[in-house]
This record gives sequence, C-alpha cells and structure tokens, in this order.
Amino acid sequence: MKHWRAFAGVAWALWGEVLVSGQARPTLFVAGDSTAKLANHQGWGDPLADYFDLTKITVINRACGGRSAEAEDVPFVDVTNIIAGDYERMGQLPVQPLFIADRTHTTQAGADPNASLIVAGLKGIRSPLAQLLSTKGQSVVASDR
Repeated sequence: MKHWRAFAGVAWALWGEVLVSGQARPTLFVAGDSTAKLANHQGWGDPLADYFDLTKITVINRACGGRSAEAEDVPFVDVTNIIAGDYERMGQLPVQPLFIADRTHTTQAGADPNASLIVAGLKGIRSPLAQLLSTKGQSVVASDR
C-alpha cells in the first residue's frame, strides 16, 4: 500500500492522505479548520475537488470548524504565505469582496482562488497528487513559494 501525504497550513490547513491499493481509486481527505469547510461551500476544501480528475481520485472534505491539521513529517505546502502573497499583489480593495463579514472566512468567490493556490502549492512541492489533477488543475501554474 502506498501512502502520499501533503500538509498545507497554519491558517489554511490541508492534510491529505491518498491510499492506493490494487484497483481502488485513491481518496484525498481534506482535514482542516473552518477556512476549509464552511456553510454554503464557502471554504476552499469544496472547490478543491474541481482541480482533480474525479475519475481517478475521490476528494472528501472532512474539515471541521475549530480544528486544524498538524504536520506529521510529511511534505509541507505553506498555504498561508502563498495565499497572503496573492492577496498582497491584488491589493486591499479587490480582496475585500472575497470575504464574509468576519474577514476570516471566504465567500464562494474567494474559495475557488484559494483552492487554486493550494493546487499550485502541491505542484510546487512536486506532490504525486499532481498526477491526478483535472484539466482545471493541470492549468494551474506551480508555486515557487
């Protein structure tokens, strides 16, 4: 059985473990806090599935508010810096509509760009998960951060 793991986080946490055995389709479990899963699909964990080829992998968002994943000696994607850097480049005014009133959780419009940046981070660390990306995921440029 082969295990692939990737951890991305601090404020935005993604811990995925893909178990591959025989003919079974691997599964990526998203484990994180409320920034990954919020009501009305506003967290980045839901649109993340759109970046994978779902005929090759199953993506399950198991994130839960108030919890975050912890690194377990696995490759690390610094999602906080990747996303913060993107927000800094955009500027304050264009970023404001990407968040709900609490300024911590994204709107649906903010969730998808964050999911894209997480895919960029996975590609940047040369994660084996990159082999399982959809056309949308393949179009994302790898992050060098």
